[in-house]
Amino acid sequence: MFSLERPASAQTSHMDFESEKKFTWSSALLAFLIAVTFSGYPIYSFLSVALNLSEFDSRTITIPYRAVVLILSLGLFVDAYLRNRLVISSRTHKLYLIIWGLYGLRLIYETFYSGVVLGRPAFEFWAFAMGMTFLSIVGMQQVLSAKTSRLAVWLIWAMSLATCLLGLISQRTMLSMAEERLGGNQILNPISYGQTAVTLVLISLYLMLHTRRIGVLTFLLISTVPGFLTIAAAASRSPLISLGIGMLPLAIHGVKRGLAWKIIAGSAGLAVITAGGLGYLFATGSTLTSRLFETYDAYRGGELDRLVLWQAAWQEYSTNIFLGSGIELRAGVHPHNLIIESFLSMGLFGGALFLAMQFVAARNVFRLIGGMHSAWMPLLFVQFFILSLFSGSFYASMEIFTIMLLQAVVLAQERSPRAVAAKHRFRPSDAAAVVSKAPPR
Repeated sequence: MFSLERPASAQTSHMDFESEKKFTWSSALLAFLIAVTFSGYPIYSFLSVALNLSEFDSRTITIPYRAVVLILSLGLFVDAYLRNRLVISSRTHKLYLIIWGLYGLRLIYETFYSGVVLGRPAFEFWAFAMGMTFLSIVGMQQVLSAKTSRLAVWLIWAMSLATCLLGLISQRTMLSMAEERLGGNQILNPISYGQTAVTLVLISLYLMLHTRRIGVLTFLLISTVPGFLTIAAAASRSPLISLGIGMLPLAIHGVKRGLAWKIIAGSAGLAVITAGGLGYLFATGSTLTSRLFETYDAYRGGELDRLVLWQAAWQEYSTNIFLGSGIELRAGVHPHNLIIESFLSMGLFGGALFLAMQFVAARNVFRLIGGMHSAWMPLLFVQFFILSLFSGSFYASMEIFTIMLLQAVVLAQERSPRAVAAKHRFRPSDAAAVVSKAPPR
């Protein structure tokens, strides 16, 4: 493990996940930055519609939002550096830097030397890849206290709930139309809208596991209703898969925390709700059920849209296995699978490194899933990992990279000399020797 820190106080630069007693303005801003990374854009999209900005290109509209996130991230990075609070896991962060270095080289070649006509302006690739995804994450690579983590997860929940409610209220007259998929608004597409609902349901259930107050428990349970309604209205397939698989780490977390009775009761309740909801949708007809049947028929006929894209991507990649064939397909589209796209854009070495980074992140899921304040991270990793297999592009997938690095940060600070000393009751200088022998995350 290595850390980017000022040498004056190397032994005290890290803190235990539980140890921060004073909640500062920078801690609040860090929690806000984490929340807006996962749930801020959907809220911003409603503000854009209210300001009549929907006539512009959807990516142009995002510029103010992305600029705020970038400035906040860079400001928090400088603040953390000056206060010796940066935490960096050597394995995960080295992989991250090498991967983005390779992707940057591909961007340089594609935009300045190859003469290839891209599906989008070159500036857009650079702005989103480096400004939105790469640099916007740096401010979160610092000590994350339990209080900051709790505030972040509640903010994610509140923003996701607000998005689902705003979307359902603004399009209430269209909810009964079986022939149309609904986004949150003119800007927020159905996939993003549905994924926001998945975040709401998963985080609501996670918070329910950690509350004993009947009033709060009831309110959190009710808050899942807009989430399920939104998933049905969005009628996208990846949110359904993300939600179903995301329930597994949630159940494991509950069992590890000794909350098996809540898991059993919650599973029974969700089974009844799901069965009733699906029965109603199949009986009355809906876009969601129609798309599920269409997907099955297309899969049997070998004409499923995603499979066609993936096959085309592998064919193009096979023309240059070691270096890759380009940052997008020749048709000017992305394969909608980040693993395939990593091989396509960075070649065999870059694709293998991206797979290694995801393997490390998946292993970290099992190391964090039993934690009291950090188990929401594995839930979101599973959600956005599933999303990355079916949708999105490498240069604009900030969420999956953010959650992988957040998991690494928590594990890195838990193995810092100060944290180990507090746990085993010996001096930080002795703990440093123990930590140095441990395998890096």
